[in-house]
Amino acid sequence: LHRRASKPELSATMTWLKSAATHRTAGAWDYGYLTKDSLEFKSLPRYKDGRWAGGPEMPDPKLGWLMWNATGGHPELDKSAVLSWKAMEDGEFTIEGVLKVPTPNGNGVRGRVMRSDGTVLGEWPVDQGKESATRLTGVKVKAGEHLWFVVDSRGEHSHDSFNWAPRLSDARGEVANAKDEFGGLGLKPLAQLAQVLLLSNEFFFVD
Repeated sequence: LHRRASKPELSATMTWLKSAATHRTAGAWDYGYLTKDSLEFKSLPRYKDGRWAGGPEMPDPKLGWLMWNATGGHPELDKSAVLSWKAMEDGEFTIEGVLKVPTPNGNGVRGRVMRSDGTVLGEWPVDQGKESATRLTGVKVKAGEHLWFVVDSRGEHSHDSFNWAPRLSDARGEVANAKDEFGGLGLKPLAQLAQVLLLSNEFFFVD
């Protein structure tokens, strides 16, 4: 900007920088997994080449073929692939999408929409080479609550790559889109501040 920051502005900025957090991802979505018989969501640790996975190469020594990308992912035999969405406000939502197993090989997968307490809102088994609409209506969610989109193998995890990019909408229209909002690591606080300044009204009107 074409001026020095005032003392109150500097003070407020430093206070915010000290309290701001680095978000793991860039939005309301997170990409992870559940181990068998557990409700502890664990985030996939590595983002590379447009996917979240266990490491830079596939299969990963610990997490195997487990991964998420913009259009779907892959589970492991003892680990479900989980797409987590965090509600920013209270609301009642419609969930839509199509769970598809594109390959004719293997034995298909099972998809579920769950709350983080384990409540299953919908379940869809999908055979190899098939697809299923995954539509739910009237799903009430509180601000800060997570919905999980969970995909697991059906006893055999080979050829279990799947496509599933859910969308959520309320009475006002679409509020979340897993494909369009897919991304990597979130911004650090200083980068967040720079983005805010670049979007400010004062910067917009700099001559």
